[in-house]
Amino acid sequence: MLRLILLLSPIYISLFWTIILFSSDDNHRKQKNGLGMFMLLSFVVFSCQFIYFRPYHELYPYFNFPLRFAALMAYPIFHIYFRVITVDSKFSWRIHWRYFSFQLFVIALYGVSIALTPQNEYRAWLYNTESYPDSIAIQFLNITAKIVQLTFLIQVLATIIGNFVLIKKYREKAEQFYSNIIDEKIDKTIALSISIALMSLSSFILVALGQNFLMLHDQIVDIGWFIISITLFVLGFMGSQQKTILVNFDTEELTGEQKEEEVEGIFRDVNTMMEKLVVEFEKNKIYLNSQLNIIDVAQIVGSNRTYISMLINQHFNQNFSTFVNNYRFMELERIVQQEPNLSNEDLIDRCGFGSLNSMKRAVLSKTGLSIKEWKEQISI
Repeated sequence: MLRLILLLSPIYISLFWTIILFSSDDNHRKQKNGLGMFMLLSFVVFSCQFIYFRPYHELYPYFNFPLRFAALMAYPIFHIYFRVITVDSKFSWRIHWRYFSFQLFVIALYGVSIALTPQNEYRAWLYNTESYPDSIAIQFLNITAKIVQLTFLIQVLATIIGNFVLIKKYREKAEQFYSNIIDEKIDKTIALSISIALMSLSSFILVALGQNFLMLHDQIVDIGWFIISITLFVLGFMGSQQKTILVNFDTEELTGEQKEEEVEGIFRDVNTMMEKLVVEFEKNKIYLNSQLNIIDVAQIVGSNRTYISMLINQHFNQNFSTFVNNYRFMELERIVQQEPNLSNEDLIDRCGFGSLNSMKRAVLSKTGLSIKEWKEQISI
């Protein structure tokens, strides 16, 4: 009975989240549909696996190919979903087709090998890959099955690595645009990546062991399905709460004069623009605005985002976020020395930090200390 529950759990969980995500009607519906498609493919995978492990010998030959197809499509779908919530504005066949192309070729090759194999040999092979060792059709089927298995394992690793690369890419862009990065959104996205990584690790091990091996080791299947069920539920829950963190960093429209300025920026009076920046930050303290971004600064000093970014990068050797938060740190240091008993919440508001994490990061970056340690040090 317990084994039956474990085999059915990922089926019900993936079906549940498929329905929830596809029926979402909020502003992030399109992004959630991407995760919903991943859940739908997971439902197909685990339904087919259920038929294999029960085992329903007469039925499974009809479900083996759908299992392989859904397994090869699931992780590319998840990676595309992750791209849409981080760096891509929407799904596009023109942009994203390459994530499916090789998998489609592999699964087509596998389908051909099945079609060329006599049915009696194919049915025997499904539960014993050493059946009919002298059959050319079985030998070809073994080769294509190994290719499918290897492709799956590679794309699992590629998805895990690719997702964390996307987070890093987003953060680097955000630091050139925002003064305060939205930690909560990024943290949720990282947690989403960790969840798929845990699920992927379980899938990787199970697929590497192979169905024939797992058929003889029930405990491994039970443990694997238990871990997958938990991570699948967590993944669905977090995905249902996840909002896109993508921001169009190129929203600024340049006039013809500004475009000419960008091209010939090296010849303009850099000192004048730097003086304007210093005045706005040191005298007018525009950094106290926790929502400050680089377009705001460009408009205040009468330039464009590209030029201001280049100026800060090249002449201050900093990205925009670090540049602004250095001023906030100096303000923080001044206030703490004058009013050492202020709470962190008051300090966040008065210095322009958007969150406690942002303030912690600024203090750690400048001093290598926690806020508590730093306060104790300067109060001595």
